[in-house]
Amino acid sequence: MGARELIVAGLSADMCVQMTAADAFLRGFEGVWVPADCTAAETPQAKAAAVKYMRDILKCDVRPARARR
Repeated sequence: MGARELIVAGLSADMCVQMTAADAFLRGFEGVWVPADCTAAETPQAKAAAVKYMRDILKCDVRPARARR
């Protein structure tokens, strides 16, 4: 399909969302946007750690949904 950018959102920021973002990173996608306000986790600490990892290690854009309008 030729997609180079992805938007990833979901209920499990520290599991499913993070693993999907990691897969996209490893496959060479140029832009992965994970709006932090469109994810959730069992605890605020788990979500914060996952968002930090996706931002710092996976180089995802984690700005809120309204930031990219």
